[in-house]
Amino acid sequence: MFKDPDQTIQILVLKEVHTPNGLNSFWEPHERLPEASIRILFTRYLDITTPPTSNFLLLLAQYTQHKEQKEKLENLAKKDELGFIRT
Repeated sequence: MFKDPDQTIQILVLKEVHTPNGLNSFWEPHERLPEASIRILFTRYLDITTPPTSNFLLLLAQYTQHKEQKEKLENLAKKDELGFIRT
């Protein structure tokens, strides 16, 4: 997909607007992220030091096609920051 980490890309967000004619969907540039290289986006904007939230893990679980991966994500979402399963 991206062979050159210095290739410039633009992050787009899918916007959906309800109109009398139905739902209109369109892509537009992310309002807070500039056009930049993959290298810049990963070094300046991606936070890998903070664990993902439970809500984010559950969101990812909704999109996986694999039952085992879905179960793992759902189990991770149940754990607190110390690794204990929430009840």
